[in-house]
Amino acid sequence: MRLGRKEGGRLKVFNADKAGAAGVMLATLVGVAAMSQVFRTIAAIVAPGLQREFGLSTEELGIYAGAFHLSFALAQIPMGLALDLYGVRKTVGSAFLLAVTGALLSFIATGFPVLMLGQLLIGIGCAPAFVGSLFFVSKHFSEKSFARVSGLVLSFSGLGLLATGTPLAWVVEHWGWRSAFVVTGVVAAANLVCILVLVRDDHGKNSGGIAGAIRETLAILKERQTKGIVALALVAYPSYIALRGLWATPLFMERHGFTLTGVGNVLLASSVATLVGPPLFGLVRAKGRSRRYLICASIATSAGIFLILAISANWIVDATMCVALGALTGFTILQFADTKSAYDPQVVGRAFGILNTAAFLGVAILQGATGWVASTASTFSVNQFAAVFAFIAAACLLAMVAFFMLPWPEWEVGSKTDV
Repeated sequence: MRLGRKEGGRLKVFNADKAGAAGVMLATLVGVAAMSQVFRTIAAIVAPGLQREFGLSTEELGIYAGAFHLSFALAQIPMGLALDLYGVRKTVGSAFLLAVTGALLSFIATGFPVLMLGQLLIGIGCAPAFVGSLFFVSKHFSEKSFARVSGLVLSFSGLGLLATGTPLAWVVEHWGWRSAFVVTGVVAAANLVCILVLVRDDHGKNSGGIAGAIRETLAILKERQTKGIVALALVAYPSYIALRGLWATPLFMERHGFTLTGVGNVLLASSVATLVGPPLFGLVRAKGRSRRYLICASIATSAGIFLILAISANWIVDATMCVALGALTGFTILQFADTKSAYDPQVVGRAFGILNTAAFLGVAILQGATGWVASTASTFSVNQFAAVFAFIAAACLLAMVAFFMLPWPEWEVGSKTDV
């Protein structure tokens, strides 16, 4: 069906059927992104069971939780390149098969090495999930609606975080940690079928081939604004995932005596907040310098919240701070909008891939580093939670300073339209 409306004295025609098809395909991609959210935070729910069955240390748990994010991060640039070359369906579908395989390996694991292999495969398989959705939005939706639609994508993909709150905690408490991978593996397989059946796209062509695409990727890494974008991405989202995916469970169980289901309730509330934040940030019309100032203010606020967690002794305060950090993750949308405006449209897949590489490499680094901080703090009889959260707060502030002080994109120089 074709509809029309007046725009600038002319009749603008658009195809409602095509728009509806794009909506269905985007919803399917968002389902995969939601499963990526499940997989990246599942460690917090299965950690107690893994410690009981395999006797894992705190450092080993940190390494296990970080394995997903390490492989996820290292796969981002290749996946971004694949999106530019081959499009969404082939890239996301092929990769997500690895995630299903990784869930199966995790279910049958008899030791730490197999668990690690499962996490690594899941990380690679989920690598193009969210960035593939944003790539699809950048090709099928207008420039003006990018931040708004991307905010909705991030919000609905955040439904996956709800699953690793109370529902999955209840499943694990009743049927053990392996049941978590049975449930997630089955849902992931269903998502894979939907991608292969429903998604069709004709984007992702590059006349220069793989060699040309690699040269363009290297050129992106050399551009003036990349250092600041990467510096912030290494800490901004990873700071929340370090809490949500690793430290929230021991925080409430050891500091406040919560049960696993009780922790799940806090995580559920925090996850709901992650659904609210992105659409709100997506409505922000700031761009250029104004958008960057807002990004800096958001990461500074995150640092302040982590300092409160470091010194708090009240479970209500701690729970409130977890919810507040969940809402603040919405400023990730501003980072993607900032990145999109900083690079040429034909390399947007790789630009998003670089941003996500930094973000999830940061998750792996930060989770591993906080495990080391906790162990070191215990050695010197320092409260591990105070040390961990103070360390994260310091990392947030350093990232903000780097983002602000390093070179900005060319649009910042003498451009009144980007204020």
